[in-house]
Amino acid sequence: MSTPQQSSFTAKLYTYLPILEKVAIAIFALGLILRYMNVNGDTLIQISLSTLAAVFFLSAYKPVTIESEEGEKLGFKDLLGQTILPKLLGISCAVGIIGIQFYMLGLKGFEVMVMMGGIVTLMALVVMGGLYAIGTKNLESAFPMVLRAIPIMIFNIYVFIQHGGLETFK
Repeated sequence: MSTPQQSSFTAKLYTYLPILEKVAIAIFALGLILRYMNVNGDTLIQISLSTLAAVFFLSAYKPVTIESEEGEKLGFKDLLGQTILPKLLGISCAVGIIGIQFYMLGLKGFEVMVMMGGIVTLMALVVMGGLYAIGTKNLESAFPMVLRAIPIMIFNIYVFIQHGGLETFK
């Protein structure tokens, strides 16, 4: 299948997103180190989390190239595993990270955001595991997003459970 034509701006944006992600992770690590040394690193942490959320959100809109052999028909499970679920993981990770920021800043509404980010990520991973179990081809393209989503999902669920879980909504 051919890839859709991209403007020069979007082509450049999608080439710089992985670099921006690595820089944001490095800044996040620096902020954590400063925080544990009793130096105020909260600003660095907030900036890096905002950048990561933007990177995950924008990466969800990156056009996907689906590889198929000539004459092979692709079905809904291929579309689901190679296109829809990785995009859903990117958006849910962005929502979860913003929820983590709300939690760190003490703002209201973080419970809903971390719950939605964690549960949507968990559901997407369960569906992706089911697709893998039934033998859907070419799921390797979604593996990097899965590796990014798992730690964010675990932290979202941890924060949600620590702050009352579903009791918060009663």
